Amino acid sequence: MSTSTVTVYPTATTLVAENFRRVGLELENQDTVVISISDKSTMVSTEGITLQVGERRTETPDSEKGAFFYKGAVYGAVASGTALCRVVEWETTR
Repeated sequence: MSTSTVTVYPTATTLVAENFRRVGLELENQDTVVISISDKSTMVSTEGITLQVGERRTETPDSEKGAFFYKGAVYGAVASGTALCRVVEWETTR
């Protein structure tokens, strides 16, 4: 498991890089502005899924699928200013 805090800017900011060993991911908005998240490196703050102030979004292994489904990079953007996003990533040891 690795944990980091990323400063998110109005342009697409990498929250977590592509990782084929990823089995879980948690993103938490630790700031006072909404963060938009997407799999597109060209995203802007009006695209993607919103992570509201204080919201935590966790994606973990699905017992039916057997593994976390998305292993690509995840990006974030804010409308203006900056925001802090806590990132927790779980990896397989196999």
